[in-house]
Amino acid sequence: PLYAIRDGPKGRGLFATKSIPPGTVVHTAPCILVSKAEYDNHMKHTILEHYLFNCPDGDRLLALGHGSLFNHDAKRPNVDYRVCKSRLEIEYRVGHRCVAEGDELCIYYGNEVWFDDVDGRGDGGSDAAVGCSLDNEDYLGQIDLECD
Repeated sequence: PLYAIRDGPKGRGLFATKSIPPGTVVHTAPCILVSKAEYDNHMKHTILEHYLFNCPDGDRLLALGHGSLFNHDAKRPNVDYRVCKSRLEIEYRVGHRCVAEGDELCIYYGNEVWFDDVDGRGDGGSDAAVGCSLDNEDYLGQIDLECD
């Protein structure tokens, strides 16, 4: 396997068991579709709200498998993801640089996080991604929201 599940500074997460080259698919998570109406009426009032990925039409996907174990990194995320609503899956792949053995596999959650960011980037407010910009070659916040 490319990664192992273990506890780290950010809680339970995924850690590389060997060096992983850029572009490598590390996980494809099957998903459950949550319609906009289901989200508005139910899911946004539960803990699962924090594990949903947005679709352009207002629907959400709940990542299963190991998809909900990728922690956030506002400074240097090393994994990008692609939401594919039509196939009900999210593909996670290593970004622009190699991931070293032992490194945690992290994605970028966005500017608004609901927790204290252990990377020292904010207190759960909108400044959580200070220092990230689209000009930074390591920034992986440009997410493909649809496949095909």
